[in-house]
Amino acid sequence: DVESVKVLLDAGAEMEAIDTYRGATALLWASEQNHAGVVQLLVERGAKLNARTRTTVAEGRRGPATPEGGLTALMLATREGGIDTVKVLLAAKALVNQQAAGGHTALLTAVQNADVAIANLLIDNGADVSLANDKGWNPLYMAVKMRSLEKGTMPNPVIDLDGMYGVIEQLLAKGANVNARLNADTEVHN
Repeated sequence: DVESVKVLLDAGAEMEAIDTYRGATALLWASEQNHAGVVQLLVERGAKLNARTRTTVAEGRRGPATPEGGLTALMLATREGGIDTVKVLLAAKALVNQQAAGGHTALLTAVQNADVAIANLLIDNGADVSLANDKGWNPLYMAVKMRSLEKGTMPNPVIDLDGMYGVIEQLLAKGANVNARLNADTEVHN
């Protein structure tokens, strides 16, 4: 609620206070919940646009321990499909190519979630189309993978195949590396 946040800020609430759960600020929480109005207010009041959640090292289920976290407001809004919040953050000049622990970016997240609208928005706002994570997954690889998901016993995400093809065309037009190699397999959806 924007008005409630205004009242709290005007009363001296610490805008950059972090929680003990993930090390997240109010901007990070509002972005994850797609509260674009609250995000706009926090940005106007000087919230740190590129703050990150805490980074931890998790025990690997099938391999070595891997870093997790380090998510920005833009990554959280992208992950949750919050296009209104993504627009606010991009207009405020949030860094579009920041990498989380493990190297994930907002663009890689959008493509992996088959969110055509956010992927296109990020590309239009300067996202690096060849920036891969630590496993070598890059946006072009994930876009092709999302267009050719294997069918299985578990529900697959609904994918706009034509839209994802358009994302592939955009990635190629912006110079995506068609010869990039993976360092590790991707998870399957089924």
